[in-house]
Amino acid sequence: MNKMKYNLLLYGLLGFAFWACQKGEGETVETANILRPQADIPYTFSRNGQSSVDEHTVTLLREPLDIIERRLLSGAISDFTYTEILRYYTEGTSYVKPIDEIASSSLVPTDRIKEDIINLFLSAKNIPLREAHPGISGDAGRRVGDAERVYVDEKGIAPAQVFMRVIDGAIYLDKILLLHLDERYFSDTTLRRNHQNVILPPGENYTELEHHWDLAYGYFLHLQSLTQSDGVAALAGVERKIRNAFVQGRIELGRYRYEALYTQMRIIREELSKAIAIRAINTLTGVITLTNYTEAPKQAFKYLSQGYGFLYALQFTRRADGTLYFTYDEVRALQNQLIAGIGLWDVTRLLAPTVQEGSLKNITQQIAERYQL
Repeated sequence: MNKMKYNLLLYGLLGFAFWACQKGEGETVETANILRPQADIPYTFSRNGQSSVDEHTVTLLREPLDIIERRLLSGAISDFTYTEILRYYTEGTSYVKPIDEIASSSLVPTDRIKEDIINLFLSAKNIPLREAHPGISGDAGRRVGDAERVYVDEKGIAPAQVFMRVIDGAIYLDKILLLHLDERYFSDTTLRRNHQNVILPPGENYTELEHHWDLAYGYFLHLQSLTQSDGVAALAGVERKIRNAFVQGRIELGRYRYEALYTQMRIIREELSKAIAIRAINTLTGVITLTNYTEAPKQAFKYLSQGYGFLYALQFTRRADGTLYFTYDEVRALQNQLIAGIGLWDVTRLLAPTVQEGSLKNITQQIAERYQL
């Protein structure tokens, strides 16, 4: 390359870097990796020397949910504990109330989902301190290395384990995929104009469009571990793809390149949705689950209950084009297949070949086909 061409290339790159930092009217992208989307890019943005990312409400939501989870895991739920669970669910520990955040998008049946969660609490309350048997709720025992025992209903389902995965869907996936990352916000002419004119809400350092994207990222951080491979080959590289798509989308928002932003939105939808589907499949038919279920069925109830919860979460997944992978009724049908008859106690049915309706392999095949895995 001769000297003149080299100088032109250098000036071009310097001009691009200057434009990238200035395009957002005072907002700076604090990363040296803008030109390297394959690398791990930090989600760090500022305006006028202060962070323009605010995910505080996401953090406030976690505390009451953690308390509810611990109460459910402990078992032996008295009337007092049940009332306490309901209080944390309806009132929270701050101005953020979990009940208000459940299925808050318009794409799912919010009232039915809230009713399902209350029914989970009731199911947990009705499990007495006794040994569980087919058709009899109780204590299914403690797995080696587990701190808590697993309390199951008459079908072998552990409400505490289901609750964790239901919340992953009804709050976190719903907020990310069905609410905040939606074209109706980013195509809104008023929101676009306010964003490009840097009109900020009183006392805040972000535009409304930036805040929608940032909240989606904040909710993703609570699901991030589910997208990590953790021995699941099908998830290799997924976490990085999603994180980098969030960063790149935020950069494109600062450049007002909305079509480029939609490209990143579609990546997030597809990768995160498929990650949840893969988790559902692996939880129901992974080596750990099947080994335990074959040798000592009750030892697998914890995992199968989580799988039951993952099935529920599938209604909150979304294709790249915005359509839902599953409806509420479809995921409930999958759950009913899993717990048909005597539920998880029916080892023969659940371990049957793929052609057997209601077997673990049959249920997971339906998921794999829907997501083209």
